[in-house]
Amino acid sequence: MGYNIRMDATEDALTAISELAELEVTGSRRLVTILERTLREHKFELPSTSVTRFEMDADTVRTPNRSLKQLLKSESAGDGAGIKLRDLKRWETKLNRKLPDLVSAWLTDDAQTYLLRRSMSKKHEHQSAFSFAGQYFGTMLEKVILLIHGKTGQAAFPISLDVAMDPEVELRKWMSSLEGTSEDESDVVVDATVLEESKRDVDPPRKKKVRSDK
Repeated sequence: MGYNIRMDATEDALTAISELAELEVTGSRRLVTILERTLREHKFELPSTSVTRFEMDADTVRTPNRSLKQLLKSESAGDGAGIKLRDLKRWETKLNRKLPDLVSAWLTDDAQTYLLRRSMSKKHEHQSAFSFAGQYFGTMLEKVILLIHGKTGQAAFPISLDVAMDPEVELRKWMSSLEGTSEDESDVVVDATVLEESKRDVDPPRKKKVRSDK
């Protein structure tokens, strides 16, 4: 099946696929279409879980969505952290694919632990760490890295705990360290409003404390 997930098909599954192909009267080509239709949701859901092997039986062919839900329920709840960690690594890999060759960005251990804890909170327990990190950082991190690399040639970008805790503040610090960066460039890359929009589904807006002189 790919994604380091092994699928074993039972005899009754193969029979069910053949029966569907015969009913739809489309010949052997339809076998591939039926398989793709049956496993479509599995392909999207399973890579972010702890499942490394599953069995496709007749029920999987006839009611794929119900069978998938039962498979996901069978996961061990104790492996939640492991699933989230792999998912967070997938986000890290996706970020690096958007960067030029020889440029790399990675989460430090402290940043990784912080984001894992946030993604496992009750508010985000039904959201993958991949999706959480994507919404949390938006596109700002990628844009800042590209600009700094373009101006300085810097190729290594550790994403520290400080960046994970407050991306807006820390990315502005990254930008302020650049010589010759125009105010317009800084506003485009690290605009507070855009950053807050990318975090809207993750964090509520911070309320500023109003100091009274009374």
